[in-house]
Amino acid sequence: MKSFFTRIQGKFSATFGGRYVETILSEISSDDDSIAKYLIGYNRKAYLETEYSFSINGNTRIADLGVFDSKTRKLVGLVEIKYDDHKSRKNKAQIKDYIRYCKLEKLRFVYLTQYYPPISDIRIIEKNNFHHLLFSDFAYLLNKKQPLTNLFIDYLMERGLMMQSIDNEALKKLMIRMFNSRKGQSRIQNNSNIDSIPNVFQAMMNNMLVLSQDISRLAPGKNCPAIDFYLDPTYIFSKKEIQDKMTEADDNKIEISPESGNKNGGTLYVFATTSLTDAGKNKMESLYLEYGFKYRIDKEVTVKLYASVSGKKLKNEEYKEKNIGLTRLGTKRSCMEHFKKHLYTVCSQAVTEDKLYKIALTNIVKETSSK
Repeated sequence: MKSFFTRIQGKFSATFGGRYVETILSEISSDDDSIAKYLIGYNRKAYLETEYSFSINGNTRIADLGVFDSKTRKLVGLVEIKYDDHKSRKNKAQIKDYIRYCKLEKLRFVYLTQYYPPISDIRIIEKNNFHHLLFSDFAYLLNKKQPLTNLFIDYLMERGLMMQSIDNEALKKLMIRMFNSRKGQSRIQNNSNIDSIPNVFQAMMNNMLVLSQDISRLAPGKNCPAIDFYLDPTYIFSKKEIQDKMTEADDNKIEISPESGNKNGGTLYVFATTSLTDAGKNKMESLYLEYGFKYRIDKEVTVKLYASVSGKKLKNEEYKEKNIGLTRLGTKRSCMEHFKKHLYTVCSQAVTEDKLYKIALTNIVKETSSK
C-alpha cells in the first residue's frame, strides 16, 4: 500500500511537487522542532511558514519557507526547495538574491533539493557559508519519534529519495532462490517472507539510486546515471556431465537449466552507469563510469562495493572493489566514503592521451580528492 503522503500527492499535479513538500514541512514543524533545527541549524523552538515574499535589488522573490522563532515571531531563516526543477537556468539568479537578502538581514539560508543541482550552484552557496541539503540528508537527521515526521520519511523512502534498511534474512533468502539449486533447500516457512523478499530487492535498487544522486555531484556525467542489475550464476559439472552434454549438443553449445540442480551460487550486481563525455553518436569517444554493489552467495552472502572506468581510448581500464559488511548496506555515509575513494583511485590511475578523457578524469579526481 502506498504511504499516506504519496496517496495525497496523487490528487495533485506533479508540477506542484515543491509546494507540496513545503506545505508538509510547514504543518509538521508545529509538532516537531527538529524540522527547523535540522533545516537551518536553529536550536531554539521555531516554526515554518510557506511562501515568504521579500524584495532585493528591485526583484521580488518568494522563498518556499520562512523559518520563525516561536517566541519572538521574528524571521530567522529562509528555505528554498527544488523538487524537479533543480537544473533550471533561473535558479542561479534566485540563489544569488536569496544569499544577498539573508546576508543583509543576517538570516540563515538552506537550499533543499530532491536531486543534486549543478555543482556551480552548490559552490555559490558554500562560498557564502550557507548550506545545501538533499531530501535524503535531511530525512536522516529528523526526529523519528514524531508520527507525522515518520509519515514524511516513509514518503521520501517510497519516492526513492533516501536509503532503506536491508533485511539480511530476506536478502539471504532472495540470493538462495536466485542462485542455488532447489535441491536440499528448505521451503519458505511462512507467509511473513512474502513481502520481505521482494522488498529487499526494491531496497537494493533504491539505495543505488540514492547513492548515484550523490555521486553525480562528484562525477558529473553527460547524462543521468542509469540504474540497473545483472545476474551472474555459477555452475558446477563433473567431467562426465560435461562430456555427456557436449555429446548431446548439436552445435557444441551446452544448455544449462536452472532446474538441473547444477546451480552453485552466483553474484547479483546492482549498479549505476554514466557516460562522462559527450560523444554524440560516436561510441568510440565515450568514457564510462560504473559503480555499485556485488552481492555474492556461496554458503553465506557477502557484499563488495566497486567502481570502474572504461573507454576505447584508455590505455588501461581501471577497477577497484572492497568487501563491506551487511550492516553497512543501508548506511549512506559509509558507502559514500568508499565510493569516493574508489572513484579517486580508478580515475587517477586511468592512462589516456585523449584530451576529452583527461578533462573528465581530472575533474573527478579533483572532486574526490581527500586533500
